[in-house]
Amino acid sequence: MTFDCDGMIYLTSTIVVTNDAVLDASGRSIALSGSNAVRVLTVNTGVNLTLRSLTVCQGFSTKGAGIYNSGTVVLFNILISSNRAQAIWDYYQPLNVEGGGIYNLGDLRASSTVFSANAARGAVGFYADSAPASFGGGLYNLGKGNLTNCVFTGNRADANGDYTPSYPLSSQGAGGAVFNGGILSIVDCEFANCCALGGKGSERY
Repeated sequence: MTFDCDGMIYLTSTIVVTNDAVLDASGRSIALSGSNAVRVLTVNTGVNLTLRSLTVCQGFSTKGAGIYNSGTVVLFNILISSNRAQAIWDYYQPLNVEGGGIYNLGDLRASSTVFSANAARGAVGFYADSAPASFGGGLYNLGKGNLTNCVFTGNRADANGDYTPSYPLSSQGAGGAVFNGGILSIVDCEFANCCALGGKGSERY
């Protein structure tokens, strides 16, 4: 699929990719926005998605606000920006948040791609040890990933933003830029101004 116009496409529901697809915005200025309300893209198992020269932004979810990948995703000259994985607090089962920009369970190949101002943000727990943890502001990887000539800037993993003397901040924030629990190759990438609050590992963990 190619584009013959420029502009921001505001989504009211997530694009679920169930068949192999290519979105190529070369020569255009195209952004897919989750409208700060929904995840932008979900890629199903066994499906191949290639994105070229576009922006994935303003996604909102608990995991993979920009892209949730269970298949194969190839990114070239992509901006992953201002996506937010946000905890939804549950009194009995606080849920961790993972992958503000991308949550990868499958195969991710990114080149010349910028991850900017994405966040994984926790919520306040009633007890100190019940506050949800936050992992991978830019990327949370449990699958296989290859990053080449990518930039991570201004991404955050914040455990939560509140503090009281009785219930101090105790949940973990890890991997402001990248949290890796799978296989990940990083070649000629830049990391700047990424942070994790409430835990360890601001750039990589």
